[in-house]
Amino acid sequence: MDESTKSVAKAAEEVAKTAGKAIDAGRATGSFLAQIVKEPLTEAAGLLTDKIKYRRWENALDMQTRLDQKIAALGSRYAPRAVPMGVSVPLIEAVSLEDSGEVRELWANLALSFSNAQGGALPNKAFVAALSEMSSLDALIFNNVYSTPEADTHCILAAQLPAIVEFELPKQSETLTKPKQPSIEVGLAIANLFRLQCLQTAKYMGGPDVYSTIYTTHFGRALFDACAAPL
Repeated sequence: MDESTKSVAKAAEEVAKTAGKAIDAGRATGSFLAQIVKEPLTEAAGLLTDKIKYRRWENALDMQTRLDQKIAALGSRYAPRAVPMGVSVPLIEAVSLEDSGEVRELWANLALSFSNAQGGALPNKAFVAALSEMSSLDALIFNNVYSTPEADTHCILAAQLPAIVEFELPKQSETLTKPKQPSIEVGLAIANLFRLQCLQTAKYMGGPDVYSTIYTTHFGRALFDACAAPL
């Protein structure tokens, strides 16, 4: 066995121990991973000898750790409920492929919302599908737009996204000025969020979509509320 193989095997052994503790501790509180990982841990450890699967398992465990901390913080405001496998399995699959810690935080909030019978959102496949198709930039824009007060009642200028969310103010004169266009990367992110029904673009005179001004959507607001950190 060469050194590279030994190091991977050692890492797999360590994460398997951690995984076992996380799953055992989480069963009492309705752990997402415990709902899915039912095979003996030795079998899971065997899978982890593959580097890619090991990384995916790490990502899933990171989400579970975040979720456990949120459950502990809610205390009596959390009442666990089972999440259907048709929702929980795609959620864990998507989390395991997510490299961004910021996006895994949104996943943890969504898992918390789905699994909390006290005030959480009902498990929704469409929410999982939409979040799984967001890049880290998409998620940043989505989060910044919807966390801005009064975003639902104003036209949003996209030129300075994601750093700044500004509104289009009523014209003070009859002179019309064309809003500045966002960067290419932001424009592509807006296009994807539009495809996912998380943002609405403007249209001029029935023509093509205009990415310089955007609006929130009913679906986007519902998804954001489900992914927002509990108060």
